[in-house]
Amino acid sequence: MAEHVHPTTCPYCGRLNDRQSNAYGGDLSVGPTPDALAICAECGEIAVFTATLTLRRMTNAEWLEIPADQRAKLSLARDFVRRGGPPPRPHFSRAREN
Repeated sequence: MAEHVHPTTCPYCGRLNDRQSNAYGGDLSVGPTPDALAICAECGEIAVFTATLTLRRMTNAEWLEIPADQRAKLSLARDFVRRGGPPPRPHFSRAREN
C-alpha cells in the first residue's frame, strides 16, 4: 500500500489526518488528486479531495455515481474504521459426544 504525507482535516469530525494511503499502490510522489476519495481514520466517513487538496463532504449524488460494487467496498472500509478493526470471528463450538 502506497502512503503519502499530506495533512487534511476531516469535514465530518474535524480530525487531522496526516497521511493518505493508496490501497492500489502507485507512485508515492503523486499523492492525492482532486476528486479522489478519502476515508477518515477517526470517524470512517468518506470525503472527496478538492482542487486544492482539502477535503469536503461527499454529496448523495456523488455516492450514487459510484458503481455498486465499489460502494460496497467503501462501506466495508467505513465500517472497519467505525468498529476499530475487523469484525469478530464467529466462534463455533462442537458439543463433545462421549
